[in-house]
Amino acid sequence: MSRGKPISPKDPQKIIDRYLSGETAKHIGEDFGYTDGHAVYKFLKDAGVPIRTNAEALAIRTGRRNE
Repeated sequence: MSRGKPISPKDPQKIIDRYLSGETAKHIGEDFGYTDGHAVYKFLKDAGVPIRTNAEALAIRTGRRNE
């Protein structure tokens, strides 16, 4: 799939919930056939979801390794 093609999920709240629970945009995007998280980030921004900073994303990844 093209990076520019928008995501049109049947259940948009699932994507939002997955992201807010700590899942990466890249991983979510892979479930929709994307190779990166750009389409997911755009979807989340358009939905008004605050995007994690790099520091927040790193803290989530680090915390998961320590569990």
